[in-house]
Amino acid sequence: MIGCYGAGMWWILLSCSLGPSAPGGALHVTVDDNALKIGTEAVGPWRDLQLDPTGEAHPRMSQALAPHAGQPIWLDLPADTPFYVVRKLLNSARHADSGPPILSIQGASRTFTLSDPPSYGLGGACTEGALPVLGTEPLITLSVQTGRGGTWVVGSARFLPVVERRGQRRPVDGLPDRCLAAPDCGHLFAGDPVLEAACREGSEAGAPGRVLLGGGNGCLLPIASGPGELEAWRRELPGRIELLGLGEQELLMVMPEAGVRLDALIAVIEGFQPGVPAVGSALLIQGNDGPPICNAPVRSRADLVAAGARWLGGLRHTGE
Repeated sequence: MIGCYGAGMWWILLSCSLGPSAPGGALHVTVDDNALKIGTEAVGPWRDLQLDPTGEAHPRMSQALAPHAGQPIWLDLPADTPFYVVRKLLNSARHADSGPPILSIQGASRTFTLSDPPSYGLGGACTEGALPVLGTEPLITLSVQTGRGGTWVVGSARFLPVVERRGQRRPVDGLPDRCLAAPDCGHLFAGDPVLEAACREGSEAGAPGRVLLGGGNGCLLPIASGPGELEAWRRELPGRIELLGLGEQELLMVMPEAGVRLDALIAVIEGFQPGVPAVGSALLIQGNDGPPICNAPVRSRADLVAAGARWLGGLRHTGE
């Protein structure tokens, strides 16, 4: 068993196992003879799940799973299954109070066990006044997108302020600016002249709260024009992850668009070894701006940390 973990409703991949069998006791959900089946029992035609791409769940699946509340389910699906179908099945399992779902591609040897991730704080009223910002933590998103040119991945980092509330220090999303007391760069980065300089640069000129992530050439991964080119992702992504320090990030998730194939999603997941990211299933994302231009400014772990320092300094920027 290889331990797999990540970090936000999201499913997070807790573990991955090698071998054709799911953990004992899991209900095997698969496609056989054009039918969606639980074990050997047909739930309905496989094509029915593809009729409504925006549907939240599959009612007949939820009903079929209801008697098995708490029992894990193993979603063993064809490689070309679009993510909106995977999402329907994940949501159906959640509605039926199933145990942690297990995801795999039919015929593949690896399975991935999913569960809810720990969450970061959400903004609210700051009745006690502005909160001192103690640092920042990047919320990393790997957006898997598809279009006429193929399939590609756009990486980005959005900086969340770290504050202390009710005696707990944690990153928080959604706090309005009036609730944040901007830090002093000299105090925040005492002893680190590089980051202090980046912070002061942000305080003077401002800095973006979201930055794009790329490899050495400014793109996170090459565009895959077909399933046969996904092997390049598996080969190159571990190096990109190491270069950017993504394996160290707790708040990291993969966000597949509705039409992304399951094998493309799995190719991204498999790039994280031994840790893997959370998979976003709360929102259905459709449409994009096309393949990325290879000009992402953040190309290393040091770049990412410096961008966060500039954003912290930018909280003090007045625009003057």
